[in-house]
Amino acid sequence: MRWHKAVGRYYDFVKDIIEADKSSNYEMSCLSLPHGTCQGNIIRNVLALRRLGVPQKLLFSLLTSNFHVVSGKERFEDSLEKIVAMGFDPANSKFVKALFSRRIHCLQSSFEAFIGLGFSGDEFVTMVKHCPQCIGLSAESVKKKIEFLVKEMNWSLKAVVSNPAVFGYNLEKRTVPRCNVIKALMTKGLLGSELPPLSPVLVVTGEAFLNKYVIKHDDDKDLVAALMAISPEIVLHRSSYTFL
Repeated sequence: MRWHKAVGRYYDFVKDIIEADKSSNYEMSCLSLPHGTCQGNIIRNVLALRRLGVPQKLLFSLLTSNFHVVSGKERFEDSLEKIVAMGFDPANSKFVKALFSRRIHCLQSSFEAFIGLGFSGDEFVTMVKHCPQCIGLSAESVKKKIEFLVKEMNWSLKAVVSNPAVFGYNLEKRTVPRCNVIKALMTKGLLGSELPPLSPVLVVTGEAFLNKYVIKHDDDKDLVAALMAISPEIVLHRSSYTFL
């Protein structure tokens, strides 16, 4: 009888969520009711998420397909505290994904690494939203790339935040060679006095980079040869340009 009361209470709670979100099209048929003491944990945890402003549709999705992720207590509270501290927006689906990531401790480590290098919490969240691969990067790797991009190349932290994919690029095989091409062109006065934006240098494909910074100087074969030698990522052929 006690179990039936628990199920009834849980059903009423789920019904309340459905009623609160009139636009919901989810079906109750996929709902699996939890047993035992996790019942109270689920209700308490979902209520906590509702108070933070997590949309009804996201809560209902958890209850109908992933209720196990809100059935804990200590782990849930610890994860919630960390994600809130990082600045994730509760109204965004990324909040829920981050909260229940199996790599929550890895996420925390990455957060601390980026903060220690001068990024704000909001900037870290922005980068993770656009490039989840930022999670799991070692502090040493991030620091090495930041020192090169910001201190040596003089791009701003803001530019890096806008292009977080750069953290996933191989420093020795892609980033440094391309930047050396840019340095060579600037030394010769072929790019003006201002450093080009980060995106068209590092984020674009090898073909786009070659077209923009090498092929345009095709009238100077010696220069092209020198640039090709600087960046082995691209190889010059007699009739066309291809890439390794």
